[in-house]
Amino acid sequence: MKTLLRCIFVLMTAASVALCAQSVVQVFLNETMLDQVGLKDDFTNDFDISPSKLITLVAGNQLHLLGWGGLAPTAKRLPGHISSFAYTSDGLLFVISSDNLGFVNKEGSFEQVFKLPSSGMKISGGKDRMYLYEQNPSGTNSLYAYFKGRKCVKLVESPEPIRSVSEMSNTIYYATGKAIFRFELGKKLQMALGAPGKDVIESVAADPETGALYFSAGGSVYSLTDETVTTVTRQTGGLLKYRTGTLFIFNATNRFLVGISSTEGRRNVSPKRLGSRLDMRH
Repeated sequence: MKTLLRCIFVLMTAASVALCAQSVVQVFLNETMLDQVGLKDDFTNDFDISPSKLITLVAGNQLHLLGWGGLAPTAKRLPGHISSFAYTSDGLLFVISSDNLGFVNKEGSFEQVFKLPSSGMKISGGKDRMYLYEQNPSGTNSLYAYFKGRKCVKLVESPEPIRSVSEMSNTIYYATGKAIFRFELGKKLQMALGAPGKDVIESVAADPETGALYFSAGGSVYSLTDETVTTVTRQTGGLLKYRTGTLFIFNATNRFLVGISSTEGRRNVSPKRLGSRLDMRH
């Protein structure tokens, strides 16, 4: 992984491009692939990867599962305005629809859990909890922890919209446009990093194996390790997710998704091959 952090990546349109001895970029989705399946709907600005390695996207209020067999839509469209979604560690897909939190049941339908304090909130998955957070342009924005079957617990308030949340062991990281903050329950909130220059920090993703925190800002992606910032790529930015040796970057506006992997002593996360039947619990 150290080799990966020293490399500056140039994203190319090949499906799998070796960049240096121990690193590789895989293009999982781009405009050419979308043209082939005729998908013209705009993507929701979010994505996730199921425990069984299915990349999940939403376009036109419809879930799409991305694997080696291609991009497959589910049969049912979700209600309301879908702002965010995330998997639990056991594969249940939670979805925020307008100001409602719900999940996708085995029939592929939206099942409401409870009403949220505001509309258009975001959700991220943790080891044994889900994180819900607000992105109000004015006023206070709250970050909550939701334990399945129990009520939400407010963790912190921010004067700025909370753009992204990621968990590393007992530490919770969250990004506003101007900074990345970290805290542990019962301990003092700390600023981990200020935004570089005038760039806006869009997303964070933690690698619990190395302790690296990846973040995207100003169209670039960086890693933060032991207070040292390293450039991963200056070619593209977007939303980030990290899964066992692979950093995924999704840009909803430019309609592409790539993965940057290290082949040095790691098992890369490759999307699962899609079967003929789509089970919504992954």
